[in-house]
Amino acid sequence: MNPRPRFSIVICNYNYDKYVGAAIRSCLDQSYPRELFEIVVVDDGSTDDSRAVISEFAPERNLHVIVQDNAGQMAALAAGVAHASGDYVCLLDSDDLFLPNKLERLAEHLDSLAPIPEYFFLCHDEIVRNESSRDSESLSWFDLTTIRQLGNYLHLANSNSYFPFSTPCGQVLSIALARRLAAAIPSSDWRNGGADQIIGHSALLVAEGVHYLREPLSVYRIHGDNSQVTDGRFVPRPEARNRWPKCLAFLESFIDTLDLDHGERGERLAYLHRMARIVRSSSRLPRYVTPIATFVVLDDGEARHLGASLAAVLASTYSRTEFVLVTDDETRFRRLPGHLRGTDVRLVRVPRVQHSRAKWLRAGLASSRGDYIAFVRSGDRPDPVFMEQHVYVHRFCSLTGVTSSDIRIVDDAEVLLHVGVFSTAGLWRQPLQVFAPLSTALGEWRLAPLSANVIRRSTLFDRFMDLLDSCPNAQVNRMSAWLTLQFALATAGATRINECLLSYRVSESAAANYAALLCPQDDDEEPRSPNLSEAALFLSELYCRFLPQFEGGLAPNWHEQFGHWVRAELSAADLATLAAIVGRNGVASLFRGTSA
Repeated sequence: MNPRPRFSIVICNYNYDKYVGAAIRSCLDQSYPRELFEIVVVDDGSTDDSRAVISEFAPERNLHVIVQDNAGQMAALAAGVAHASGDYVCLLDSDDLFLPNKLERLAEHLDSLAPIPEYFFLCHDEIVRNESSRDSESLSWFDLTTIRQLGNYLHLANSNSYFPFSTPCGQVLSIALARRLAAAIPSSDWRNGGADQIIGHSALLVAEGVHYLREPLSVYRIHGDNSQVTDGRFVPRPEARNRWPKCLAFLESFIDTLDLDHGERGERLAYLHRMARIVRSSSRLPRYVTPIATFVVLDDGEARHLGASLAAVLASTYSRTEFVLVTDDETRFRRLPGHLRGTDVRLVRVPRVQHSRAKWLRAGLASSRGDYIAFVRSGDRPDPVFMEQHVYVHRFCSLTGVTSSDIRIVDDAEVLLHVGVFSTAGLWRQPLQVFAPLSTALGEWRLAPLSANVIRRSTLFDRFMDLLDSCPNAQVNRMSAWLTLQFALATAGATRINECLLSYRVSESAAANYAALLCPQDDDEEPRSPNLSEAALFLSELYCRFLPQFEGGLAPNWHEQFGHWVRAELSAADLATLAAIVGRNGVASLFRGTSA
């Protein structure tokens, strides 16, 4: 076992005489040996009774008090860090609390991570106690901010969140990192708040990543107007967004002071680019409800493939993600490791029969609450930022029915075969390419395989899935995945994202080539040429059966174009079949304005 670490607890206080005594007491009550930690209290020019409260603890031998004129939160923190002598600095706002076992559990966890790098950053979970609520409800910070969905370590290259950190009472920094930040961050720029924001992102740039300890070891107290929790979500104060231009400007200049090679510098600049994009997209809008996005995982019968896909989707960084598993055998899921069997995964059991893919898609959709849906084939692994990127494009870039991203190819042994399949082939050249509804023929394929797509849900899409599920035509069922994307493209258009966001699995017998990936696949995952006549007949029947929904949701000129679009693939025999199904009036409504 390594020597037990020494901790320095830095408490910054300004006019919190009501709370600071409890904060100090929570530190003194630690189960960790007194000689292995110190408490540094910085009073930043309080004008209330704070100093009198703090002086009551003066006899404590491991308590140090610094009194200074009011200079702001960052200046108080820098003063505390300058006085710290421990191996690690634990931050604590004066209105928050440490749980009695915090330092003990930190020491045990640090020992399990050894060796510890010089620049080390850790965030643990917190109990969020809403003291403004009559119920005094207690929540988990990791649940409120979706950190729970991440792994035990977040590298900055995978971070796509507004604030992937704990509040100060849940942050732990190595003494070297704390001193580096205290020396680099100008106190005057954060005199009136914002230190939490700049410290977290600066620490991530230096340390390269943040470790997560999934235990609540402190209490973050919500009171007055210091924070807000609405509908189970943490809502930052408006001024936090207003500080972002200054924050991003500092972080960009801060990167230039770090000793980085070309690749490391590029990773940090890419991180800032993502933060800037998130802030721009959200700061210009009122507080609209964030849409729900659903991953529907389609179990193929092999536990190793299922485990790989579930681990990937559960790591999603998107703030409102839900998870649905469609399987024919729940025991396969029950045998997976415990961290993959959380209550977050909703199970849907559907018997496996020949050409049952349509039923599985429909069952997954019916069990989801998502506004955006991704159907993930078992063994395929979306990146943590997959849903975040897709939903961002849906909401802020182009109003289309489906987004499709580039892929990397891996084999059954998870050996990487190729990265950026479509962009490296020259098929996808633009960062974002939009295809209007009906702008491509039914036989032309412009998207990636099913798992690499996110579909915007609508009433029309739900009706399509209902009819697809009940269709007795085996050929239609064989191409159900391809037809699902074609329907979304035909009715609402598509956006292609020239960014590799998913690992696509190919079996040993499959050919990893562009031609195979551009074909629809059967339940046995063999590429097949689509039966365009059957597809057009199915879509024509769908249109005639749900004409009011089509007319209510699509522009008038779309209907005339749709008639031409399907007519190109229908034979005289198909037209006769269609008339027998929907009647002559139905056929007439379909081909309005055409010569059919």
